[in-house]
Amino acid sequence: METHRNEQFTLNDSQASIVGDALFALADTPQKLYVGTTSAVASLDKLTKKTDILFHEDELFTHNYNTLLLDSKQRLWFAAAEGCMAYDIKKRSFQTYCIRLDKEVRSQKLLVNVIYEDRYGDIWIGTHGKGLFLLDKKDSQFHLHTPDYQLSGNNIRDLAETPSGNLLIGTGHGLSMLDKRTGKIINFNSKTGFPLTLVNRKSLQVSRDENIYIGGTTGMIAIRENNLYYPPKIYDLNLTQLYINNQEIITGDETGILSEAFAYTDEICLDYTQDVFSIGFATDNFLHIGGGEVEYRLVGYKDEWSEILSGNYVTYTNISPGHYKFEIRLKNFPAVIRSLTITIVPPFYATWWAYIIYICAILAILYILIREHRRRLFLKTSLEFEMREKQYIEEMNQSKLRFFTNISHEIRTPITLIISQVDLLLNSGKLSTYAYSKLLNIHKNAGNLKSLISELLDFRKQEQGLLKLKISQFDLCDLLQEHFVLFKELSANRNISFSLHMNVQHCMIWGDRMQLQKVINNLLSNAFKYTSDGGTIVLGFTEKDMVCRFSVTDNGAGISEEDYQKIFERFYQVENIGLYGGTGIGLALTQGIVKAHKGEINVKSQLGKGSCFQVTLKKGDAHFDVSVARIEPEQNKEYIYHSEEREALVEEVRTSQKESGTTDCKLLVIDDNEEIRTVLVDIFSPLYTVDTACNGKEGYEKVKTMQPDLVISDIMMPEMTGTELCAKIKNNIETCHIPVVLLTALGAPERELEGLRIGADIYVVKPFNMRRLVMQCNNLINTRRMLQNKYAHQLDNKIEKIATNELDQKFIEQAIQVVERNMENPEFTVDVFSKEMGVGRTVLFQKIKGITGHTPNNFIMNLRLKKAAYLLLNASELNISDIAYCLGFGNPQYFNKCFKELFSVAPTQYRKIQNTPSVPPEK
Repeated sequence: METHRNEQFTLNDSQASIVGDALFALADTPQKLYVGTTSAVASLDKLTKKTDILFHEDELFTHNYNTLLLDSKQRLWFAAAEGCMAYDIKKRSFQTYCIRLDKEVRSQKLLVNVIYEDRYGDIWIGTHGKGLFLLDKKDSQFHLHTPDYQLSGNNIRDLAETPSGNLLIGTGHGLSMLDKRTGKIINFNSKTGFPLTLVNRKSLQVSRDENIYIGGTTGMIAIRENNLYYPPKIYDLNLTQLYINNQEIITGDETGILSEAFAYTDEICLDYTQDVFSIGFATDNFLHIGGGEVEYRLVGYKDEWSEILSGNYVTYTNISPGHYKFEIRLKNFPAVIRSLTITIVPPFYATWWAYIIYICAILAILYILIREHRRRLFLKTSLEFEMREKQYIEEMNQSKLRFFTNISHEIRTPITLIISQVDLLLNSGKLSTYAYSKLLNIHKNAGNLKSLISELLDFRKQEQGLLKLKISQFDLCDLLQEHFVLFKELSANRNISFSLHMNVQHCMIWGDRMQLQKVINNLLSNAFKYTSDGGTIVLGFTEKDMVCRFSVTDNGAGISEEDYQKIFERFYQVENIGLYGGTGIGLALTQGIVKAHKGEINVKSQLGKGSCFQVTLKKGDAHFDVSVARIEPEQNKEYIYHSEEREALVEEVRTSQKESGTTDCKLLVIDDNEEIRTVLVDIFSPLYTVDTACNGKEGYEKVKTMQPDLVISDIMMPEMTGTELCAKIKNNIETCHIPVVLLTALGAPERELEGLRIGADIYVVKPFNMRRLVMQCNNLINTRRMLQNKYAHQLDNKIEKIATNELDQKFIEQAIQVVERNMENPEFTVDVFSKEMGVGRTVLFQKIKGITGHTPNNFIMNLRLKKAAYLLLNASELNISDIAYCLGFGNPQYFNKCFKELFSVAPTQYRKIQNTPSVPPEK
């Protein structure tokens, strides 16, 4: 500029390909000129005329370096996708400064038009449509300083600083000046007399002589800062135009709002539909310099003054009916004011006479409500009278029910006495089969009568709300299986096809087991009652999600649709099936128990084709009220077992075993419940050799192969029940001598008698006491083993010690005589033994095994060894071999082994023992 000469800077071929062919921005220093092109930023040394590429788009993944600023810290600023980047020329490093936006954009580079540093070192950026941003040096981010709507335009094209320190902002619609200390903004545009319609990019410059040069599309102007301020002047202010609902109101038009010119009108009256209006005003300030010099308010709507930033109209919308006063004044001269009174007439429904109608309507409604209240009060009185009458009838019914309940209590005592006396007769063991059968029928029917009485008493408790649930967690499938077995014998006697269908084997639910047992028993009893011989009954169970359902289906008499709901009423019986008998309270009691469990009971039936009763129960215990008693699972187990007593119990039984010599016994536990098997094994394993089986079929096979000293079996088991297993054991010649203990939840006396009749040695009803069971089993084994051991070791063969009746004594005497006659016969076998006894081999085995605890072979062997012991003590002239051959032993070594097994000492040692000849040492 000073020399008025042009100089050319050239690039080599490699640099030219990187720089590109378009120049966008310059940043000048005394020594160097920095140039931004389409793809790189280069520095030009003014002295050496050499060029150097600082960085290019391949390094920063950005291009078109159209904005450059070299700040006071020798940092070169340019726009990038992440915001603005500063390149430290000395350190040759980059730092990114993000722009904080209220809404994310694809690339922040597209927003930045200009980057500027003021005299205080603050960095400003002007954007397109986002406003003016200032760099916060604390968090190194650009924050919004002035939004675009406060400026003369939303597109900031250039920035500069006036001599006084104000910031000049050139926009696409004019010029704005920002006072950085107060934040006040003055806008200059064509409406305020500014000669340029827009400011070009990079066309705003403040010279050293403090002139401001501004370039635009229509030319360039030069102005000093003090000329930008326009001194205030008093102007006249008038109302010029009125628009209502966007329609201009003219004097004398059809609306009738203006009767004279609007400038001379002091009051207007509007309809409630004319709630949108605009008021135009004018001043004699034709240049409009300064802007924002007029303030307005609508008293009654908003009493605060508002400033008019642009335009010559004030618009109000949705103004409610009422009286208002519009005022407008000059901001700098508040005394210059113009006012207009505005009245908006309310609609007819908001007028004073409309409110009178409303009051009359409310009074009429109150009258109707009071009359209705009196009518309802009369109706309530009538209902109360009906309820008292119904209550009286209910009291009569309750009185009758109390009478039947009292009678039931009186009947229950003699029934209990009858059952107890029959129990004594059944347990006497001195009855013929015919008498036993008849007494069993008496016991069964007396039990049924007692059950009916108990059912009536339970129903009475339910009616009075005294039937309280005691819930616990139990297996519903096990409960159904127990009842299936209970009714299986009845179905066989009546030739009824009775089956159990379950989609799962176990289903744990919460409920009162005893009460649900009554539900199942009632449904099955009704099914068998109303199903003819040869019919079909199915007990079904399904589990789905959080509910489980069991059903009882039969093809019996059936129920008509009109009787579906009535059958659950107390004392109600269907007429067409009344011949089957009943009390009419079973289903009512059943429904009450199911509802107490928050369940549902439904029935589907067709007259003459059968019925299906379905009970749905919820799983878990969340549906039960907190007041319902909850029993811990261990309190509701099938056994009572305190682990802290285990050691003392084991020690006590071991002492007893040592005294009786039963420490080598074998025990077989058969139960499908793994928990019970585990507990039984835990308590018996220190005492016996214990094996287990999970069902009757497996257990029977183990009984035959294992030959245990005692079998403990549950009755309710899959594949083979405990009673079937017991019958098989007692009827098998190989196993009939094995004692059997049956465990069951079926506590009916006739069931216990049936189990004992089959051959069970002990019948234990659940829940049972574990200590008592252990002592019973130990006593059973000890007693048998002690008798057998005593007989096995006595030399005189006194059969009364093991034979408990006269027939057994005669049988044993005969058996001993036969063996003694064949004592020296080595060919004497069990077959020969049975022929000489005159009985079959099976009968011989059963009798010998049942009386002595030994097989016939062992029985023969023991008699020979007893004879050998006698000879050892009384025939000193015979040596061991002579005695062995004399008693039928073909091998002296085998004789020595057998003798030692029985008497625990070898024959030579036995002869040396100084003892009474007739009393051998016991094992």
